[in-house]
This record gives sequence, C-alpha cells and structure tokens, in this order.
Amino acid sequence: MNYDKSIASRFSASALTYDTYAEIQKISVMSLTELIKTVPKPERVIEIGCGTGLLTELLYTSIKPLEIYALDISNQMILSAQKRLADIKNVKWICNNINSVKHKDYFDMAVSSSTVHWIKPLENFFITLQNLLKAGGFCIFSTMVYGTLRELHESRREVVPGKPVKASIPEAAAFLLLLSQSGFEILSKHIKNYRVDFSSAESMLLHLHTTGVTGGDFSRSDTLLNKKELDKLISYYNTQYKNSNGGVYATYSVLYVKAQKMVLL
Repeated sequence: MNYDKSIASRFSASALTYDTYAEIQKISVMSLTELIKTVPKPERVIEIGCGTGLLTELLYTSIKPLEIYALDISNQMILSAQKRLADIKNVKWICNNINSVKHKDYFDMAVSSSTVHWIKPLENFFITLQNLLKAGGFCIFSTMVYGTLRELHESRREVVPGKPVKASIPEAAAFLLLLSQSGFEILSKHIKNYRVDFSSAESMLLHLHTTGVTGGDFSRSDTLLNKKELDKLISYYNTQYKNSNGGVYATYSVLYVKAQKMVLL
C-alpha cells in the first residue's frame, strides 16, 4: 500500500469517531479561523484536508466566501463532512491528493488545519499552492510540528530502540523555509504547545487510533511492535509521564502560519 492510500485508509477508518476525540484538532480549527479573519474576505477558498468539515463549516458561517473547494484524500471523511454541511450549496467536494489539483491562479485563499504535516513530498505541496493561488492570495494553515507526542516517541526510543518510526514530523523551521522558497511572504507565525491529559497510556493510544493518527510514517516502523514490546512501552509511559491526577499527559506542538503569495513586479 502506498503512502497516500495508507493515510486515507487510516482516516477513513476513524471518520465516525474523529469528532468525538479530536480535541486538539478542534482547538486548532478555532484558532485558525480567528487568523483567517485578519485578512480580506476571499471569494474562492480551497481547504486542504477538510476531514469531517469542522473548518469547512466555520469558513461558511464566519467568512462566507462565494465558493469553497473542500479536499481530502479520505472519501469517508468527505462523506462525514457532507452530512455535517448537507444544507450548504456552495461547497465543492474533492477526494484527491492536493498535488493533483489543477486550478491555476484561481483561489484567493488556501487554508488547512492539522493536515500539512501528512503531505508528501512537502516541497511539492507549497509549489502547488503557489500555482493555485492568485497573485496576492493568502495561505493560512496550522500543522503539527516536531515535539508533538514527544513523550510517546521518547518512550519508544527508550523501550524499543531497534524499531524506530520511519520518519519524524518536520520542525517548524522546515515548513517555513519551504514556504519562503516557494514564493510566499510569511506575515505571521507562532507555535502553541498544548498538553492533553489521559487516564492512562492505554487510553492515550486508543485516542490516537480513533483520530487516525496511527497512520503514516510518523507512527510506524518497518516492523510492528509485538505484544511484549507494546506492554513494555505502555508500562514505561505510565511511569514516566504521570499527571497530577494519576493519569498521563501528551504534548502537541502546533505551528500557525499566515503567508501571502508574492506579487512579482
């Protein structure tokens, strides 16, 4: 199974449970919406990674663009979003990889919440946005960056060093560099760290599974953990990352960016 199909399959499997457990993703959507309100109202918006329609709905109610193109690689996520926004007529739904979309110089704004870190190759993504946006168009997104779920990754390195994950989420600087190299002026950027408490490491892992986060190279190694290794990982996490309530905690690092396509004179 290729990378896109793996990610799509994992998020499709979590489409029905996503809204119940996606706490950080909901916070990210709210913060991103406030950032979107700081730029002129767009006529046409493309949303990358619409998921179950959390941001799509806020775009419609708060920004009111003439057209919203809502894209996701998971058909099941799009079906969930369509149910949420059943009465909204100016949304066009696209089940595809963003790098395959061809609408040159068409959009006033590109937005994305908690999705960009999943896209490969990342450099192609920002070039695609450069082509999709009109001159002076805005790119506003939030993305998980290095430091997200650091407790889980540190536990894994300690307990099963011979089975590292295939890749790490890029650092914030990597996203910003590629954005600048692709012809965008970065107008604002900031990182927020969020801490989420869970009753146990087991409940934390279940949370990740029900929000689709266990898909992709950031969570998997070439060889799956066996039961003994998984039990050892859970025990280590429960011991090392306790919260004040007797449970455990996990950290999410989210980068918020507002950028504009440069106008060449």
